[in-house]
Amino acid sequence: MSQNKLLVYLVAFISTMALISFSLSPFFHIANFEYHGLNIITKEEIINIIEPYINLNILFLDQGDLNKDLLLHPYIKSVDIIKNYPNQIRLNIKEREPIAKINNNGQYIFFTSNGFIVETGSIKSRLSVPEIKGLGYSLNNNYISFSRVLNDIVQALKELDISIRAGIVTVIYKENTISASYQNIPIYLGLPSQLMDKFRVLQSIIIKITQEKLDVEYIDVTLYKKPVIKLNN
Repeated sequence: MSQNKLLVYLVAFISTMALISFSLSPFFHIANFEYHGLNIITKEEIINIIEPYINLNILFLDQGDLNKDLLLHPYIKSVDIIKNYPNQIRLNIKEREPIAKINNNGQYIFFTSNGFIVETGSIKSRLSVPEIKGLGYSLNNNYISFSRVLNDIVQALKELDISIRAGIVTVIYKENTISASYQNIPIYLGLPSQLMDKFRVLQSIIIKITQEKLDVEYIDVTLYKKPVIKLNN
């Protein structure tokens, strides 16, 4: 082997070893995680999940394992994991949002609009949500299977602003009619039909009475095109 070839191989070997050594250096150890999209979940909860990944080499990070660990949190629907070299990870988190709760044999079940159960047992949820009463349902693994009327109510609640939905205390189905309460104001919705329209009108009314600070005895949107707002004398 000529001296020139030997020199080339030697330089290549030294360069390769230097590159390997550099890639394994603390320069690539994960030092920081950025979290985006957190409205319900706390940073402390995320820190507890990602703590084992801090100081790992970013080049060899198994994003599948990290994604799997994050998705174990019931409020995390999906995560986009982005490596920001040399030592940062960005997490774009999409949360599940509880829509309502049901009292199941003394335990509250908080669930999303597609029936996914995000929390059980607590009296208080991370978000204030209405309690739905008087409707049948069944439990299937980590989901609630909705009856038709229950599904209609849930989908109508989904369309409300979070702040409005948080003020609705109960939604009650009894004898084929629906009533509710917003804070301490009774609400009459009538038959379980056209609920999207009824809740849309209800939201507009609630915004109006809040802005004008009206003292309301009850709200009746049974005929949603001709709603009734009864004021206290």
